Amino acid sequence: MNHARQHLPGIPPRAKPGFALVVTLSLMILLTVLAVGLLTLSSISLRSSSQSGAMATAKANARMALMLALGELQKQVGPDTRVTARADVLDEANPPVLGAWKSWEGSDHETTGAFAGRPLSPGDYAAKKKARFLAWLVSGSTTATVPDTTDSTGKVTLVGTGSVGDGAERTKLQIHLTPSLVTTSGQKGAYAWWVGGENQKARLPQPYQPPSDSAARWTVNAKSHSTADPVSFRMDALLQDASPAAKAITLHQSDLIATAATLPASREFFHDLSAVSVGLLTNTATGGWRKDLSLLTEKWDSQPLANLPAFRVTPAQDLTFTRPAPGNEVAARSMLYPWAAYRGTATNYPIYQHGAVTSWDNLKDYATTYKRISVSATGRATIPTQAAGVLDTATTYQYLHKVRILPVIARIQWVFSHSAGTPPSPSAGQPANPPGSLEPRLLMTPIITMWNPYNLEISP
Repeated sequence: MNHARQHLPGIPPRAKPGFALVVTLSLMILLTVLAVGLLTLSSISLRSSSQSGAMATAKANARMALMLALGELQKQVGPDTRVTARADVLDEANPPVLGAWKSWEGSDHETTGAFAGRPLSPGDYAAKKKARFLAWLVSGSTTATVPDTTDSTGKVTLVGTGSVGDGAERTKLQIHLTPSLVTTSGQKGAYAWWVGGENQKARLPQPYQPPSDSAARWTVNAKSHSTADPVSFRMDALLQDASPAAKAITLHQSDLIATAATLPASREFFHDLSAVSVGLLTNTATGGWRKDLSLLTEKWDSQPLANLPAFRVTPAQDLTFTRPAPGNEVAARSMLYPWAAYRGTATNYPIYQHGAVTSWDNLKDYATTYKRISVSATGRATIPTQAAGVLDTATTYQYLHKVRILPVIARIQWVFSHSAGTPPSPSAGQPANPPGSLEPRLLMTPIITMWNPYNLEISP
């Protein structure tokens, strides 16, 4: 029997069957989508973490390679008594890898006695030079053999086409090395390093003119300012305006200065040009700073007459010199070579007293010659002659220690003139000349051509 379902007042009717199932299925689908999303995100995170770990390992290996390169550079080239050169200096076929050698380190001079300072022969120079080789500044190099930097399987590129370009002539400038393997805590890696000698490169040329166009300022400019020829690097415009070179702080900025060519300047001159090449005035033979001869010559008259420490024979010993002066023209230890001596005695003429080399005083006179140059208002530069008699003991100091500035005899010609004339009357008791007699006569006239070997006018 069917009974009609009655609804009592205030009581809601019963829901239709199946609503809970729909809600449950919707929640399950939502949870499934959320689980799949979380799983995908987890997978991405794992892959990212793995890649980040590999990148961190690679960066750590690169940092280690850098530290090893710096350590090796400091070890081999740190002392002042070290000399560096590229392998292609020894042979053009060699790659541009940097080598380090010991200098003679002051051990090639006598240190005591009358010949103190005189060089000592190393004997077999080639063998001694080879024995002073230290290392090639590349990873994996343990012998004196020049490393193989050609590209092959298993090598990594340190200097490639992006640095020096490609082609038959550019390939030999590339650096490819076999990496050294690193295995730590089950993680594998490798590293390689190469040291390029910035000190072997020309600095980005910045030519400039002296503040005033005078012989003195040009002389100072020539002694203190040296720069590479901009034309060699396709930077001819720097000769007219050098300001762009002063603004360049990286090698790649040289591309903006050089004229266009097949290769940018930064690639073509990668091993030859630098924006940061600097050097120190160190004494590679004995260590420490070099002697400043410019300061010495400019302040010569204020120097003491004796005990000038102008020659360092060992890192801890200087040989002293004496300044010659009028009245002490042949002072002991006053020549450039401390073991050299003047010839003859004090009573000899100057020409017989000159030694094998010149004196420090003569060097000073040469370095300060520019002070004797005078320039007229029209720009005409002249320098006075300077000479001394070779057989005059009163000019010994002038002859030995002053630079002689004289014209040079370039040519001597003789003009011979022939004539005939009446012979002179014979002396008393001699027979008279026959009537109409003549005698031959010869006149020799020298013509001497003088040449000025200097680049300015010589005045008396």
